[in-house]
Amino acid sequence: MGGYKMKKILFMFSLLIISFISGCTNGKEFTIQFETYTGSEIDDIIYEEGSLFELPNIPLKEGHEFLGWYYDEELTERFTSKEEITRDLVLYAKYGVLKFEIKIMEPSGDLVSIMDRDYGFDLTTLEYGTLYSDSDLTQEYTILTLGAADLVLYVQDENYIEVDGIFIGSNIYAFQDNFMNGLVRPELERYVSTIDDVTLHIVDSQNNQALLNDQVDVFISQGVDVLLINLVNPSSASTIISKAKDANIPLIFFMKEPVEAGVMDTYDKVWYVGVDMADAGIKQGQMIIADWLANPDWDLNDDGILDYVLLKGEPGHPDAEARTFEVLKTIIDSGITVNELALQASYVWSTAEANNTMETWLSGSFAGQIEVVICNNDGMAFGAIQAIQAAGYDIPVYGIDALLQALDMIGDGEMQGTVLYDGVTLAKTSIDMAINVVKGFEITKDIPYTLDSESGTKAVRIPFVIVNIENYQDYQ
Repeated sequence: MGGYKMKKILFMFSLLIISFISGCTNGKEFTIQFETYTGSEIDDIIYEEGSLFELPNIPLKEGHEFLGWYYDEELTERFTSKEEITRDLVLYAKYGVLKFEIKIMEPSGDLVSIMDRDYGFDLTTLEYGTLYSDSDLTQEYTILTLGAADLVLYVQDENYIEVDGIFIGSNIYAFQDNFMNGLVRPELERYVSTIDDVTLHIVDSQNNQALLNDQVDVFISQGVDVLLINLVNPSSASTIISKAKDANIPLIFFMKEPVEAGVMDTYDKVWYVGVDMADAGIKQGQMIIADWLANPDWDLNDDGILDYVLLKGEPGHPDAEARTFEVLKTIIDSGITVNELALQASYVWSTAEANNTMETWLSGSFAGQIEVVICNNDGMAFGAIQAIQAAGYDIPVYGIDALLQALDMIGDGEMQGTVLYDGVTLAKTSIDMAINVVKGFEITKDIPYTLDSESGTKAVRIPFVIVNIENYQDYQ
């Protein structure tokens, strides 16, 4: 009898355990489907309400990078796994088109042109004659669109087609730069495409001033009418100016302002278009001041001191130096005491490097003390935010550039604010100035800005704008 009672007790206990387990897992089930738009297929997920939800591996799509999941087909409402799931869902994949390098070479190996173009770019629009895949010029290249790989093509010297109208030779200091390659370069190309008889060639200087010097030589040999140059090293403007002056070609620097004293006075056909470098840091500082005063809970240790980390960008770069100095000066001048926990430079203003740096900081001894993250561009802010979210922290992050992704992140509450460097207006103004000088007009003809020549730079400057949760939609 004793054995029978014991078996009965164990049986009843087992039933209780099964009932308990069943009760813990008997939530509502929802089906989550994934629309990948010709990307790799992802199986539906059956999700039980209240359980931990893990997103599947990202879909792969040739020539594209995955940018996230969205609730709607218009890709306006972003989904994050932190949100509670209470219904069946269809999530839609958003992609960005990847860019690949096209090199045009002579059979001798001399460089004719370097450019970055989107996957699927129409190769028939390249302004060259017959293109070949080999330096012996035996295999004519007949593929019409750019695939998902860098491309090297060869052309005979005499096959280069002379450009009718105005020919602008330009560069971007590094296509790795999110702002320059993601906003400014596309706008330069788009705007020129709307103007008759104007041709623009843009090359990647790969963050190498010596390469840029060689590219300017190539432009001059190709007979450009005007040079539109984004310096790699702002202290090396004199070399470019000398080349332009010797060839009697007008020269406009943009985005990176020459810093050599008096160098702009050595040639009467050189100008600069950009911004007041101090203004970005000032505007960013004003945002931080207002938010710090409005959010006393940001002061994690209640000591009245703003403990920050700062991702600087390229050391020695005029923008990086000015932004760093001015944002801190603005905050300190307002009466707020600051404490620098860490500061890190990055030669390419890189999202990836910023992510690695932020990961290191968040695994260090002062991780729980960081109250504000200051970034000298949005690209680095993206990297910082990725690391912050992965580590489970919630820290306000500020950037500069007002890239579209930054505006989305402000709307989603992932980024506190940014400062609009109006790259669209700057690109248009740069092209308008280049056309004006070739046509012999006043440099600022039909441009709503005045020429600042008092500093000796002969500069057109475009103001910055604060962008935060209150007005980010105005710039989307």
